Order: sequence, then C-alpha cells, then structure tokens
Amino acid sequence: MRRIGRLIDCFEIALGVAILIAFFYPTPTRDAWVWLIYGYPLIWAVRTLLRQPIGLNAPALLWGAAFIALCVVNMFTAPYPSRGMILLYRPLWGIALMVMGVGWVRRSGSLRGVSWVSGVLAVIIAVAALTATTWEGKASRFAALTVHLPDTRSFGLWAGGFNPNEIAGAIVWLAPMLFAVGLRGRMNIQWRAAAMLIFAALFAGLFLGQSLSGLIGVGVGLIIAFAPRRVWPWVMGLAIAGILAANLLIFVAPTSSAEILADLSGRPKVTSVEHRGVMWERGVQMFRDYPFTGVGIALYRQLRAEYPTPGFENALVPHPHNEALHFVTDLGLPGLGIWVMLYASAAFSLYAAWKDESLRPWIMAVAAGLTAHAVYGLTDAIPVWDRLAFIGWWMLGLCAALAVKASLSARPDTPSTD
Repeated sequence: MRRIGRLIDCFEIALGVAILIAFFYPTPTRDAWVWLIYGYPLIWAVRTLLRQPIGLNAPALLWGAAFIALCVVNMFTAPYPSRGMILLYRPLWGIALMVMGVGWVRRSGSLRGVSWVSGVLAVIIAVAALTATTWEGKASRFAALTVHLPDTRSFGLWAGGFNPNEIAGAIVWLAPMLFAVGLRGRMNIQWRAAAMLIFAALFAGLFLGQSLSGLIGVGVGLIIAFAPRRVWPWVMGLAIAGILAANLLIFVAPTSSAEILADLSGRPKVTSVEHRGVMWERGVQMFRDYPFTGVGIALYRQLRAEYPTPGFENALVPHPHNEALHFVTDLGLPGLGIWVMLYASAAFSLYAAWKDESLRPWIMAVAAGLTAHAVYGLTDAIPVWDRLAFIGWWMLGLCAALAVKASLSARPDTPSTD
C-alpha cells in the first residue's frame, strides 16, 4: 500500500507539472489541454478507496468552491456575456493545488513536501523575473545592467516575457516568505542561506523592474518578517487594518485616493499614478451600475465603449489595478465577500496553527507573503484568471497545511516532524 501511495504521489506531481506548463500558455493552446484537470478527481477517488487522507476540509477550500459556484451563476446573470467555462480552469487548478498540499501534510505529518514545492516555485519565478521581464518604460532606467542578463522571452512557456508589474505580483507573494524562512526558519544554515539567496534573486528582479506597488508590498512584508514575536500579532493587526482602510478609501473616493498616492509616492507627475485614479473610478462605476453581479468575469478590459477611460483611450487595461475592485467589478458584492473570506480563512488557519511554537517561524513567513501581496493589491492585481494566480492559491494552501500540521502535532501519538 505504501508503494501504491508513492506511485500516486508521483502521478500527482507529474500531473501538476503538466498542468503548470499547459495552463501557462494563452488560448487556444491552453484550451486544448484543460482536460488534464480531471485527473485530480481520479486521484482523490483512488486515495479514498485506499483510505488515504485527501485534505478536502481546509477552510479556504469551502470558499474556493463557493467562488467557482458563483462564477458559474455569474455566467447566466451578468449583464455582459463572458468567455464562459474556459476561464474557470485556472482557478480550479489553484484549488486542486491547495488540496494537494494539505493532503501531503495530512498523510505524512511533515511540511517537507510543501516546503520543497515552494522553494522550487520561487526559483522558477526568480529565473523568469531576471531573464524574461520586458525591460521597458520605468524598467529601462537600469538598462546598463539588464542588457547583460540572459533573455529567455523566446522560450515557449513564457513567449513574449512578462510585464514588470505582472511578474512583481508573483514575486511579492514569495520574496517575503523566503526572507522570513532564511531569517527564522528552524533548519540548518545551508538551507537558510539558500532561502536568502533565492530571496536576493527575487528582490533583484523586482528592483530592476521598478514596480512601485511590488517594492512597497515587499517592504511591508519584510517589516512583518522582522517584527519580534511578542509584538508580531499587533503588527499584523495594524497591517490588516491599514489594508482594509486603504481599500475602503479607494472604493469611496477613487480619484482622491490616487491624488494621495501621487503625493506619498513622490511621483506626482508620473502618468501611471494618474492612470490609477481613472481605472479605479471606472471600476467603481461598474460596481455602482451592477452591484450584485458585476459586469461579468474577466470583462473589465472589454467594455471600453461602455466605460471609457478619459485621457487613456488607447490604453488596453486588463483589470482595475486593485485586487478588491477586480473581484467586485467581475462578480459584484458576492465576489467581494468571497475575496474577504479567502483572506479570512487564511488568517483563521494561521491563528489555529499559532499554538504550535515550532510552527511560528513558518506562520510568520507565510503571513508576510500574503500581507505583502495584499499591499501590492491596493494599486495592482494578479487577476484570478491570470497564469500566475495559482501562486496565490498555493499560499492559501500553505496556511491550511500549517493548521493541519499543528493539529497533527497536538496528537500524543503523532511524531512532530518538519
């Protein structure tokens, strides 16, 4: 039975790699491979027959399922037609990744598997950031350095490369987490040094790309990573309150919020800062017109005639550059509620795991990454339909995995392993 379990694990990993590659491609290449996602129910069925724990009871999974259900309903109730079910496969894969990570911890009692995946994922993003970013616009100020970096933008998996702001969203999830692991992780010095080296590569890609949203997000994440344990819950509370207040201000006064951002950023004449106000105002108007359904999933960029952007008519903007507005423009108030509950479920899982002293370095690391991305999400976003959004689902899965690990360690008959 153990050998069969290992074979299933290998198949699950191979399936994940295949989907990562296939789903990274745009339509129509991606569309030809979406059937791969149906391998996961098969894996879960076999594990159930073998009486292996799967990991389907994590709090975030409930809200992930609610998100998928809401999207299906939205396709029939939204005022504008969307591209349909094809948009749901990337979120479905993200949810499957959560199940995979939680299941690994539940079956093994160890964080080793999810730690390895997180590290490998961070290395891939670091390589992509340093070799496949399009060094144009604000990123061109370091052309004397970036011209000497390898250029992998012709690589089929990420043909055309990445916009600096797009890859910054992925970096912001991972960089603070790697830094915190290197700073506080309970492992030998070689692994901590490796974590710091990966962090340095991630931060280098972020700095060269000059995403202000990403740099501020990582800055907040590092503050959370550095905070002494005795005051860390208070620091987290202040960060969460600040993020909620800033999002509320953007909803209530989008133009004024952009003006405040311009003053605080030191870039009052930068076009991208002015553009934020226009994008936010447009998103708020969509919400006012359709508060319960939004305009429809992934339609922000399409409705240029219905919702113009004065002064930026030729800018094809894919999303409103605010994570909360992204959910509310696509799915209305129910979407915003699910966005809030996904973060709340992560906080609940980390709180449940906090009772295990040995897990606190990992809890602080994952919280630093999620909070950093929430700060980035104030002025930018990785849409939930995007190729990089799976990293966010993986981070939510790590929160649930830590809670599972804490519950297993609390059992007297369960050995504590990392």
